[in-house]
Amino acid sequence: VRSDSLTAASAGRLKLGWSKRLDGAVVASPLYAEVSGLGKIVVFETEAGTVYALRPSNGAVVWKRTLGTMKPAAGCGTWGLSSTGVIDLQRGVVYAISADGLLHALLLRTGADKAGWPIGITAARSDVEYVWGGLRLLKNTLYVPVASYCDGPDSAGVPAEGRLVGVDVTHAAVAVTFDPVQGYGNLGGIWGWGGVSV
Repeated sequence: VRSDSLTAASAGRLKLGWSKRLDGAVVASPLYAEVSGLGKIVVFETEAGTVYALRPSNGAVVWKRTLGTMKPAAGCGTWGLSSTGVIDLQRGVVYAISADGLLHALLLRTGADKAGWPIGITAARSDVEYVWGGLRLLKNTLYVPVASYCDGPDSAGVPAEGRLVGVDVTHAAVAVTFDPVQGYGNLGGIWGWGGVSV
């Protein structure tokens, strides 16, 4: 992308416009949207399990939603939100998956869950399964790549079941699941930070 305002000559004049301390580390990519009736927002997700919508002009909090954290069975730390969500302007939501395995459709205006959401993706095994990879929306299907926290087994000694889950966002329901390594509890996780390609 070419910028007329950011050039080699102007780069030296850049300065900090604002900063904001959030409640945890940010490993998911921030998301930007222009929301009708609300204006511009930047959405951040933290490892403390919180989703923030901030004003890009000054860092003011538009809304904040705490979804919580998990401590996996393998004992490899505490986890919140690592997966980059996705903004769906058509439906006025940002999709984010929390550490407890619930996939949320948070209203861009308020941060509240859209009616019919959240839905469970890894909720049944949230002590061992985790979503690292970015979410990907294509038309009416949201793709969720499932992996593990740190490849450790659950309390019964069974590893995570890596897979790709396709969610029908119109009906808030799982539509399809792809298992890259056939068989239950044999890892095969999909966890690249960028999520899956479409």
